[in-house]
Amino acid sequence: MQVNPKYIAINKLSILYMLRCAAIELRENQLIRLVADHEVMEYFELMRTLAELEEDKFIDITPSIGGNLIAINEIGQTTLDFFKKELSYTWRQKMEAFFEENRSALSLESKLYYDYHRIGEGQYRLTMRILERNFPIFEVMMICSSKEEADRFARGWQKNALDVYAKTVTSIVKNIEF
Repeated sequence: MQVNPKYIAINKLSILYMLRCAAIELRENQLIRLVADHEVMEYFELMRTLAELEEDKFIDITPSIGGNLIAINEIGQTTLDFFKKELSYTWRQKMEAFFEENRSALSLESKLYYDYHRIGEGQYRLTMRILERNFPIFEVMMICSSKEEADRFARGWQKNALDVYAKTVTSIVKNIEF
């Protein structure tokens, strides 16, 4: 099957533009979801495009605890500056508006991590972390009595991690003089 080179170039430019608009490192799973939500390309096309962009040194992919972090680099920025007009103005405006509105939530989402493993009959160890530059700054580990319970706590973590962190720190330093 022949693939149109212009189509491949548009895919690459689309990913570069999304990463530029994000202005943060995105986790691979976030980018997969965003590309699907905005109907930019199919999953396998995205994986091929990311591999080619990394090979051509237009993006940086950094392994991380919660999955690869992806960001546009200076070479990618410069290349995008030359060719961004190949992308429709309407689509570019849509991406800019989306990332402007959702950047904070995406940034927080990329810093929250959880994982659980079965450790025995009906027991799961759930680890939840807040990451900063791929380094855990806060971690909570607990044993759950079922996979469903671990899922429920993980969903709660996604919604309430910053509150849990703030309340924990406040409780620890309460009535302590520095």
